[in-house]
Amino acid sequence: MDFYSHIYKSGDNKITDIKPLRRHLFNAALIAKSNLPGNLNFSFSNNLLNSFLNDIVTFHDFGKYTSFFQNYLLGKNIESVLSNHSHIGAYYIYNKYISDNPKLALLGYYIIKNHHGNFNDFSDDPIFLPNERILLKEKLNKQFLDLEQNLKDIEDDLNTKINKEYIAVPEKALFYKIRQLDKQQSIENYYLINYLFSLLIEADKCGPHVQFLFRYQ
Repeated sequence: MDFYSHIYKSGDNKITDIKPLRRHLFNAALIAKSNLPGNLNFSFSNNLLNSFLNDIVTFHDFGKYTSFFQNYLLGKNIESVLSNHSHIGAYYIYNKYISDNPKLALLGYYIIKNHHGNFNDFSDDPIFLPNERILLKEKLNKQFLDLEQNLKDIEDDLNTKINKEYIAVPEKALFYKIRQLDKQQSIENYYLINYLFSLLIEADKCGPHVQFLFRYQ
C-alpha cells in the first residue's frame, strides 16, 4: 500500500506532486542526524541523542499512516479528529522511553506533539483532564485499529519493528514524571528541548527540491 506525506498544488489547485511518506521520513531523519554534531556537551551521550533524534524524526508523522489522514490528504473526505496525527507518534515515543529514560520520554512526547504548532505549558495538555482522556482513548483506539491493518507495510516503510503496546495514551505515570522533572529544573532541559525541536522542524520543513539531494535508495 502507498502512503503519502504531502501534496503540492498549482495556482489553479491542481495536484502537481505527491511525496511518499517513506521518502519524507527517510530524508528528514538523514537531514536531522547530519545536522547533529558529535561534540555536544549535554548530560546524555552523543550516541543516545543520535538514536533519540532518529526515533523522534522517524515517528513524528507516524499518525499519517492512518487511512483517515491519507483520505483527507488526497481529498477523499473532510478533515476530522481522526485525521489528526501528531499525538500518535508522541505517545509511541513516550511509551518507548518512559521506563529507561523518563526525561527523554517527556521531551520526545512534547516535541512531537507540538511539531505543527508552538510549545505550550505541559499543564495545558488535554491529557491531564479526565473527560478529555476518555475522548483521547476512544480516538486512538479507532486509529490503532486502522493502523493495525497495514502494520506490515508500515514496518517495511520505517524499516523497524512496531511495538503495538507503545500505541497507547500514557497513563497517570505521566503526571508523576512531569512533577519530578519540574523539581529538577535545569537550563539544560531548556536548551535540549529547543535544540532537538529545531533539528526536527528544519528537517521536516525541507522542501522537495532540498530533499532531492537526499533520495533514499
